[in-house]
Amino acid sequence: MELPEITQHLIDQFLEAVRDDPQHHLKPLERLSLYRSFGTSNHEMDFIKVNEQIESGNLDLSVADLALAHLAIVSVQKVLPLWEKEWVRIHKEDPETTNVTIILLEATKALLTRTMNPKEASILLSNSHATVGSLEWDFSYNAYCVSVSSEETLAMALIGLWRINSQIQSKKFININDDETNTSFDFAAWSAKAWSAIDENAPGGWAVLVGYKGLVNVRFDAQKRLEFWEWWLTEAIPQAWDLAQHTN
Repeated sequence: MELPEITQHLIDQFLEAVRDDPQHHLKPLERLSLYRSFGTSNHEMDFIKVNEQIESGNLDLSVADLALAHLAIVSVQKVLPLWEKEWVRIHKEDPETTNVTIILLEATKALLTRTMNPKEASILLSNSHATVGSLEWDFSYNAYCVSVSSEETLAMALIGLWRINSQIQSKKFININDDETNTSFDFAAWSAKAWSAIDENAPGGWAVLVGYKGLVNVRFDAQKRLEFWEWWLTEAIPQAWDLAQHTN
């Protein structure tokens, strides 16, 4: 099914803009305008209503909500090999370690196919937050970003655009550079960082001084960032839109 006309227009506009930008950034508010172009969201402004749906176990997702959730899933899947490569090492060292990234991603898929109760998914998301945060000590920055993107993906499926609207109340999220370490506007930023980061540290080394000096021995490849956003605009969004049409 064809994309909404406004969505396609924005894709064409932002594709040109990201190519022209010296660092090839796709700005947060540009992404927000794309998300809103999908149509009416049932989860944009009224968190009380959304929370009531989660508690009742019956999420009311519009096509726009479904498209956004599928876009988040597709974005994580793009960078998932970066996580899986390191997961093999971690699992070998400690077979009892929980693969939280995969658990969160599969929970999002199950939520959309109604094989997981929204309340159960919400509890999983809440309980997983500390686990995701602790990953920074054992994984490269790339793999850590994949995991955070997976966490944001489940949050997006549960509460949709309200998640983003709650963040743009702060100027730091509106003006944020997507290379920032511990905060990002959305799942897409985390996936883009996972794709474009070059972490020259030993696993977890980037996290040692991050609270004091920002990223240490981590840089971003602008061409890789462009590669990600070109794929995201021209392939991921159409794929997510199509998946939304076929999700009950």
